[in-house]
Amino acid sequence: CGIVYCDYDNLSWRPFITSWINRKSKEYHEPLTTLTNKYLKPILQFKQSNCKELVPIAELNGVRSFSYLFDSLATKDNGVDPVDEDSFPRLIELWFLFSTIWSVCASVDEDSRKKIDAYIRELEGTIPNKDSVYEYYVDPKQRAWLAWEDKLRVAWKLNSEIPFYKIIVPTVDTIRYKYIVAALIKQGHPCLLCGPVGTGKTSVAHAVMSELDAREYSTLIINMSAQTSSNIVQEIIEARVEK
Repeated sequence: CGIVYCDYDNLSWRPFITSWINRKSKEYHEPLTTLTNKYLKPILQFKQSNCKELVPIAELNGVRSFSYLFDSLATKDNGVDPVDEDSFPRLIELWFLFSTIWSVCASVDEDSRKKIDAYIRELEGTIPNKDSVYEYYVDPKQRAWLAWEDKLRVAWKLNSEIPFYKIIVPTVDTIRYKYIVAALIKQGHPCLLCGPVGTGKTSVAHAVMSELDAREYSTLIINMSAQTSSNIVQEIIEARVEK
């Protein structure tokens, strides 16, 4: 028996993304390979050289997160169907770039987001110039970028039966984070929300969980503090699991 050691610096994220592409149907191979070279590779290089992260993540971890998000969003329900030769090339590119923005580029700080915004616009010129690339989502029907703010235009009414402490007034932030988290959760992918105190992380998580199908999902909320140990978390989880 022997062990072959392969240093990460020699392999990087390429073997993972190649394996991910090869597991898909043949119609996806060429466009995904092209888009990887057009967007993912240069954006990763730019981020590494010019950006700072709020929560440092390994390059491979960012690429893995990208694959999870792309698989969750680039579905037939969102217009990505190889049979539709007119829409397929455009939509797969839109979802590819959107997934890159909200995975590889999601961990950087505010100043770095401005740099990412300027760089991505050099690669893709169809994103509107009014706001940063983080302010737009993909609309499958129009095959275009639309502002998250447009989703707020639907009149919001307060439900008087909801307790005051459970009321969530929709904002651009809550709408987009809820959209991304819900897409990941429904495909069985884990999700971590990071940010300063009071930015709505808990509210977004609760909102997503409240809309899950109770027949398929069971939820458990654990409040943690500096005194919470791994053993305590394990005991709480095991207490809710059927033995």
